[in-house]
Formats: sequence, structure tokens, C-alpha cells
Amino acid sequence: MVAKGRLLQEEEHLRGLADQLVRHARAKDVVGFLWIDRTFHLGIPASFGNCRLLEFRALLRDQARLPGIRHLAKTGAVVGSANEPCAIRDAVTAGDPAATARLIRGHLAHTRGRWAGRSEEALDAEQPGASVQHPSGR
Repeated sequence: MVAKGRLLQEEEHLRGLADQLVRHARAKDVVGFLWIDRTFHLGIPASFGNCRLLEFRALLRDQARLPGIRHLAKTGAVVGSANEPCAIRDAVTAGDPAATARLIRGHLAHTRGRWAGRSEEALDAEQPGASVQHPSGR
């Protein structure tokens, strides 16, 4: 896979960003966390060489409203979210599309759920049949 090869070339850089993401989360540094999170998330589509995908992803990421993030940072719960992109990166580099899709769905649910200050269980109840499994399989 060409995309997988490109991602593997970027893996060291992405791993460094992932480490920074966890450090910012542990330090409860919301601004630093969100900046590194954005950089990390744009690094994956950038490695595929698809400029349109990258621009679209950046637009969506920049428009996301995350009012719950400060509370998650204060309580330390954001550290769990900081580890999710690493799992996604690992699934992509392992060439496991099923795991990648499952992890991405779970991670995206947080932008509408806990990152937005809402219960993810309540979101599932609002949309029957659209339940999103937690990345850990729970």
C-alpha cells in the first residue's frame, strides 16, 4: 500500500506528536493539547498526499466545537482521549482497515459526546441503531 508506506515514513514524527499530546493532556494544558491534536490529525491525511482530503479534514477540525474539553482536562479524563490517535495510527500502519474504522468511529463520537460536554450514551439513545462502540471494545 502506498498510503501505508507513506504513513510509515511519517511514523516517527507522528509518534513524537502523540507523545507531546499525552504530555499536554497530563499537564492539563488545553491550548497545547488542541494544537498538537490538530497537527497530529492533519499529519495522517498529509502522509497520503491527498491535498483535497487534507484541506477538508482541516476545515472540519477547525469548525469542531469542543466545550467539554476544559472539564475533561481539569479532571484528567482527556489523557484517555490523547491515547486514541496512537491506536488509530497503529491500526493504519498495521494495515487493519476494520480496526481503523472502529477506532475512528469511537474517536469521532467524542467530538459529539464528551468533548462537546454531552453524554455519549444520550447521543446513542437519540439515534437508535447508530451506536458507536468505544475504541477499547466496551
